[in-house]
Amino acid sequence: MRKGVSILGAVIAMLAFANGCHAPTTGEVSGKATFQGQPIGWGTIAMIDAKEVVGSGVIRAGLYKIPKAPLGPCKVTVIAHPPPPQLAQFGSTKATGNSSQPAAFVPLPERYQDPEKSGLSFTVKTGQQVYDIDLKP
Repeated sequence: MRKGVSILGAVIAMLAFANGCHAPTTGEVSGKATFQGQPIGWGTIAMIDAKEVVGSGVIRAGLYKIPKAPLGPCKVTVIAHPPPPQLAQFGSTKATGNSSQPAAFVPLPERYQDPEKSGLSFTVKTGQQVYDIDLKP
């Protein structure tokens, strides 16, 4: 009986150790997203790794956060959207928040929607990091 308890204890210890030793598979990326120096009012940003694992986040008033971006080299896409109609009634979507007028929607060049054509890349590491993007026409 004592030998069975010892083996069971060893197995439980090994499982507990193995469960706590998983390496992180994502990092948190945040930053500013602008087009020609102006904040992107509303949109989506995505980071895609070589295995096509995707982490994405919402852009609002030129700021974004991707809480679970895949680790390693990633291609980046950015898509601008008009603000949802229900948000227009609440006033500004500008970064300053001082205006009662919503930020004007400016569509981005289509290449930024395609990870193979965007020309944007970022290497994600564990923990928090900042990646500011200023898109050009």
